[in-house]
Amino acid sequence: MYFTFEGEHFVCQLCHMVFPRRNATRRHVMEIHLGQRDNAVCRHCGKVYARKMGLTRHVEAAHPHAAEAAESLKRKGRPGRPPRKKEHANE
Repeated sequence: MYFTFEGEHFVCQLCHMVFPRRNATRRHVMEIHLGQRDNAVCRHCGKVYARKMGLTRHVEAAHPHAAEAAESLKRKGRPGRPPRKKEHANE
């Protein structure tokens, strides 16, 4: 493992940078030290973003109709598929 939890923070063992969350530390190690990135590509125009949030902002600004359709699917679920049932272990 390339990072440790020390008190309230996660510390990169390769450069000793401090992060508040485990996911941020993991992403730092993967991108900076291991050179692995999960690029996000816009399916409407082909622009490439380092993170999904950058792509989301781009789609909302540059392709508003596509963003509205995506948001509609999030709210209503996917057409033709029944909604998922959540089951709790203590029921």
